[in-house]
Amino acid sequence: GENEGEEEAPSFDFDPENVNFSWEAAANDATAAAAAAKEVQEEKGGVEEKEGSSSSKIIMMQNHQHHHQEQGQFLNTERRKNDKQEKEEEDAKSTTEHKRSPAPALACSSNSTSRDKATEDMMLRAVHSFFDNDGDGYWNAKEACAAQLVTEGTPMMEDEYVLICEMLGADSSKGLAIKDVWRLYLDPEFKATMGMSDEMIAEDTLGKDYSVVINAKKKKNKNKKKKKKRSG
Repeated sequence: GENEGEEEAPSFDFDPENVNFSWEAAANDATAAAAAAKEVQEEKGGVEEKEGSSSSKIIMMQNHQHHHQEQGQFLNTERRKNDKQEKEEEDAKSTTEHKRSPAPALACSSNSTSRDKATEDMMLRAVHSFFDNDGDGYWNAKEACAAQLVTEGTPMMEDEYVLICEMLGADSSKGLAIKDVWRLYLDPEFKATMGMSDEMIAEDTLGKDYSVVINAKKKKNKNKKKKKKRSG
């Protein structure tokens, strides 16, 4: 027939929803590439932002540390100023006190030189003889104890008495001679070895104890007179 000799055209199904044109594929590729480039740029920007924020933090920390250093230097300077000022005040105070109160040895000298030697010896002998009950020229343990009790208000223990005798080079079985008692009252170096304070060393102990002895003698004499009147 009529169709003989003509090649039969291949048959295929046409889906209009699934048509792909070459220019569309190229556009899609370009869009995908642009999106990918944008993501890379954003990631890079994010890293730079992080690095930027890290750098900012480091700078802030450095500034903070620098501020602390400056503050510490300021405080150290102020502290040194205060220490210097306190030291100057203490030096001025000690200088004033030193001028006001003389050295112990000088104070003792001034006490002794304010009286002549004869008066001083008389006072010393009066105190020593008042407590030397047996009249042998020495203070034994009991007499030394009585002397301290009357003049200071506290008794001297026997071991204290022995120690003082040893320090003075005196025989404790014999007692304290007047020369030993002189050192107790008027020798500033010996007083220092006994551990007395500067005020105690400078104090006019002999003058004080002499007054106590004089008052005690007066009281004793009054009691004697009263006894005589009663017996009479």
